[in-house]
Amino acid sequence: MLKLKDFSVEHILDNVSTTFDIGKTYVVMGSNGVGKSTLLHGIMGRPDLNVSGEMTFMGSDLAELETDERARLGMFVGFQAPTSVPGLSNFQFMKQALNISGKDIAETLRSFKEVSAKLNLPDNWDKRNLNTDASGGEKKKNELIQMSMLNTKLAMLDEPDSGLDVDGIKALIEQLNEWRNDNNTLIVVTHYQKLVEGLNPDKVFIRFWMPFFGFIINPRPYLAPKTWLVFAFGEGFFIGLISLSFETMFPGIVLEAVSLTFCVAATLLFLYKSGIVKPSQNFVLMVCSAVFGIFLFLSLIHI
Repeated sequence: MLKLKDFSVEHILDNVSTTFDIGKTYVVMGSNGVGKSTLLHGIMGRPDLNVSGEMTFMGSDLAELETDERARLGMFVGFQAPTSVPGLSNFQFMKQALNISGKDIAETLRSFKEVSAKLNLPDNWDKRNLNTDASGGEKKKNELIQMSMLNTKLAMLDEPDSGLDVDGIKALIEQLNEWRNDNNTLIVVTHYQKLVEGLNPDKVFIRFWMPFFGFIINPRPYLAPKTWLVFAFGEGFFIGLISLSFETMFPGIVLEAVSLTFCVAATLLFLYKSGIVKPSQNFVLMVCSAVFGIFLFLSLIHI
């Protein structure tokens, strides 16, 4: 369905290579500011992003296509904050997007009202202006209507659970599970555990910044954020293991550990200053955990 090879977005993502297969569901997780939304926007062709690498969707080279051309292929992206369009009703928007007329209008309106009723939207939702004077949850539900009624083959939803209450989350999960089939692909960015459990994805992508670990791909169940520290701690052990090979060349294990630590710190500082890494609390914790892993490893082997 969708294949990425060395997909990069300047200062944000670097050399992401993976495949999203048809009939599968994927979840993208990670702390704020690590490029989850940028991944979706880059695939869809947001014009202000400097994208490089290979992107193919159902045999088509996406690099050669504009955003509207990608949409016509069946690609759909849902935003964190959908745009309001005063003066354009929700149904009029769908009517123009589907390019329908005559007898098809009545049938499409019936389908529109059925989906909006499932999502517990007001009866007059078809007449309301597009995302105008609507809550965050209503805007998200509006995107579900659009995704369901358009000929969507690849749906990429950016935190569709934000702004939804408990009942809204249940309706979201039901609508997405009803939409999924063997002929389409779903990619969801979320921080919400209940949504992940409700979708039961085929794979979960966890995105976080680390010197050696980049875009992590793992099967369900997904890794909890605290587990990232285990990766960092393991990385520290890995660095300590590498340091053994240098023990005959550089005397003094303490000097060796300090040198390695400074090398890691210098690398991280360079990545931060160059704009590649965006620091966060989780990132700092992982760095500290990695450094602690170095010293613990070196201490244990010399007891």
